[in-house]
Amino acid sequence: MTCVHLCGDLSLKVNESTTRGTPLTQVSEPGSPVAYVQVEIDYAILQHFSQHLYSSPNKAVEELVTNGYDALAMKVNVFLPGSSARDCVLVWDDGDSMDLDGIRQLWWIARSPKNDGTARVARSAARGIERAMIGKFGIGKLASYALGDRISHLCHREGRYYLIAVSYGQAPKTDPGDASPRKGFEVPVLELSEESAKTFTKSLYRTVPSNFNELWSQPSWTLAIIDELKEEVNLTPGRLRWVLGNGMPSRPDFKAFVNQVEVTPKIEQGALATWDASDKGIKERLKAEWDEAKKAGRVTGDIEFTKKGDHPVVVMPHLGDVRLRVKLFDRSLFQKDRSESGRSEGFFVMVRDRLLNPDDPKLFLHDPSYGAFNRMQIFIWADGLDSDLLADRERLHRLAPTGVELEILQVALYRAGRNKLTATESHARLESRVAELPIIAREYLRDPLTALIMNEPGGDLTAVNPSETRMTIEARGSKSPLSSLDVAENRIVTNIDHPMYVTMLETFGRSRRSQEAQKLVEMFAVADLLLKGRLLDLGVDIDIVDNVMKWREAQLRSLQAGFKQSPDVIIKEVIDTSYKGHKPFEQALAKLFQLMGFYAEIDGASGKKDVLVIAPVGEEEKRFTVEAKGSKKSLANDDAEISGAAAHAIEVDALFSVVVAREFAGFARLPEGEEPAILKECRAQKVDVSIITVDALVDLYEAVKRHQYPLPMISDTLAEICSPEEKRRRIAEMRNPLTANFDWRDVFDELWSMQQGTASREPVSTLALRQARPEWKAMSRESFDQVLVGLDSLSGGLLKVTTSQHTVNLLQAPDLVAARIAASVEGNPDKKS
Repeated sequence: MTCVHLCGDLSLKVNESTTRGTPLTQVSEPGSPVAYVQVEIDYAILQHFSQHLYSSPNKAVEELVTNGYDALAMKVNVFLPGSSARDCVLVWDDGDSMDLDGIRQLWWIARSPKNDGTARVARSAARGIERAMIGKFGIGKLASYALGDRISHLCHREGRYYLIAVSYGQAPKTDPGDASPRKGFEVPVLELSEESAKTFTKSLYRTVPSNFNELWSQPSWTLAIIDELKEEVNLTPGRLRWVLGNGMPSRPDFKAFVNQVEVTPKIEQGALATWDASDKGIKERLKAEWDEAKKAGRVTGDIEFTKKGDHPVVVMPHLGDVRLRVKLFDRSLFQKDRSESGRSEGFFVMVRDRLLNPDDPKLFLHDPSYGAFNRMQIFIWADGLDSDLLADRERLHRLAPTGVELEILQVALYRAGRNKLTATESHARLESRVAELPIIAREYLRDPLTALIMNEPGGDLTAVNPSETRMTIEARGSKSPLSSLDVAENRIVTNIDHPMYVTMLETFGRSRRSQEAQKLVEMFAVADLLLKGRLLDLGVDIDIVDNVMKWREAQLRSLQAGFKQSPDVIIKEVIDTSYKGHKPFEQALAKLFQLMGFYAEIDGASGKKDVLVIAPVGEEEKRFTVEAKGSKKSLANDDAEISGAAAHAIEVDALFSVVVAREFAGFARLPEGEEPAILKECRAQKVDVSIITVDALVDLYEAVKRHQYPLPMISDTLAEICSPEEKRRRIAEMRNPLTANFDWRDVFDELWSMQQGTASREPVSTLALRQARPEWKAMSRESFDQVLVGLDSLSGGLLKVTTSQHTVNLLQAPDLVAARIAASVEGNPDKKS
């Protein structure tokens, strides 16, 4: 006798004594009982395990098909009640069937021979088949209770035919307070003759299928029969084919049929884009989400992208090798009536090649934007989930490490797909619009446009007619100019990826008002391009024209960078988030750099860098990375991760990296003349890494706000490797240039004297001016230029410093300029002479 207990209430006994049970009806020759199965099960527990665990009738059929798959069946035929089967559901597979021991094992509850601690791989040397088995819990047969009150199995193996029928209605309905509950019920295993078994099998059909003889003649097979069907059960062939086609493993050695029609996957074709784990966008998004979860303490370890066999995979600490496929469509895949077709949208998570979530497109994803979500098919093959599957193999332990990793994966793939669809939709809609240029005076349109065409490569007025030039819109990347001339297509193109255009869309949305705003920006873009044509038409040298246009482009980007920013709010946000760090701190720092005129882009996509800052000064831009290190206490050297900051800078071809924190440890009680370890580490990197406190960065903004220091000068200040105190002292001098250790009035006298020997108001080299006095020559060029820029801002334009050319020009007599600066200082209490 064998006895297995589940939760203390459910037990099953196999007893080969002569105790008689109730034989199955409808068998012309009942046959001889050769064994008895005693099922000790409480009816309430049966309802809980089957009705709640397997509420879908399609899922119940899938469980029986799965049993055939795990038995190495090549074909599984399902026959539904109606024109095919007679008031029952039949699942007939040609896999390895069961002898008496196999039937005993079939009715083990919550103990499965498939889950014996091995890798659960079924093999057949004779058939040449090897499969990773799907089942492992031993309760899948109870799913049949969702369909009917009785399940029978007719088994053919080694020339013998065994029949066992378990009627759930015989399960005792005991009172929870009953001190002597009933022991269950016994079920016989009958051995039938071939003739009796064949007669019985044919009686189950309304119309005997055309492939009956083929099914019957297989050397081994199992026929599962579910009858005494529940009234509410509604099984349709189309819907069941979808469930089996998309839910069961797809293999050349396995086929399933419903009412003799082969099951095939019904996943939509014709995607706009199809990605796998090798896609750059997916890699960047997944690394960003992983890095964020790691900082929050939700996950540990790292992920990597590699290739296993022919498939790119992402390797995760607990999920292991995960294969991905993301398909994006130009239409919604959602259908209200899914009775036949099933769903096509959302996530399809495969475990051992079997669909985990046939009826749940979201799984762990929170409510998405369904406009985008319903246009996605996202496939995830993750066998690492198998260890945490719950008994119905449709649910997971969400808080288990594998569940957390799956949720991160879902969020990353959904966001990557949503961003792609949003961009594609916007670009497609905008690019389809072509407009004519307005009719205005010749000198404002045709003449400059003609000059533009003539100066463009391939510009031939015999082939390109300025009167036929059109306006259009196109996505040309965030670094391309706002407008450009396409001579080949004879059109002026406005770049919708330009920060000015993006800001306009973010500000006005996509309403009717937005459409009018778009037209205004596009007209401005055309006018900006025609300015270039006007300069060319006037005969200005092409190099000068190009310089003007680069300046104009940098100006537009600087204006955009500070648009809609509230300095007080942003500074408070920087200070508040510096205690916590992570993404909010990074976002606040990006806004602060934008206030100073930089183009600041949060780039956590690679998981290796926090904020990438780009100075918008055209081809001479100074790129640097910013590492945001939030903390409540002083930041320790190890937490500063200096070597990591250098690596991130190298990765994006940045000149240097800046680590920002509230406070840095390691600068107290050092012997005189000894440099702190963190600064030594900064200097030892392949690229410079500097450190700066939040307070010093705010002071730097105040200095830039007051004196409009050029971006290269700000970059030089940030890049300087020095202690936080020295950095703040340098920035204090920028805030108040009049505190420099020399008499600034002498600068004006010397400059005025040097200008007397030149043409009227001719600029003087800042290098020549610095070398005029020993005390000035002792200063670095950067420090000297910084003082001049500060004086420029206080002079009200009477002193002009051109940092790009390193020249300075005094436009009035020294006394008048000094008086203007004195007046500026008196009007600003923060400045003292």
